[in-house]
Amino acid sequence: MNARMHLWLERLARAFVDFIAVHAAGIVALYFIVLHRAGAQPSEGALAEYYVRTFVPISLVFPFVHMLFGLYTKLRGYTLGYKLRLASLSASVATLLLVFLSFLLNRSLLPRSAALLFSGLAIGLQSECVG
Repeated sequence: MNARMHLWLERLARAFVDFIAVHAAGIVALYFIVLHRAGAQPSEGALAEYYVRTFVPISLVFPFVHMLFGLYTKLRGYTLGYKLRLASLSASVATLLLVFLSFLLNRSLLPRSAALLFSGLAIGLQSECVG
């Protein structure tokens, strides 16, 4: 296998790991809603539909934003501290975009507490993937 193909496979693998980490954070946040349901919280069926119809498509924002920040191409020669700061910044921007798009598509389905939990988990997991 030539070096160029190896580089592309490595980038795809890193993007896939990031995508899985975002979905793990999303599933934990939605599970949190189910466990701490009070009053007007959405039902399990509505949350499953939200995950499949809304979260999965807009979660592609993460690999796209990471690509724009250069996480898949430019981090090899930098220090670990710089990599972690850049990954945290990229994950923060992607998380804000995801929460904003989610709000636009489904006005009040995702409670604020779940959005905060997702944000913390997504940023933390993305930083761990780089380190």
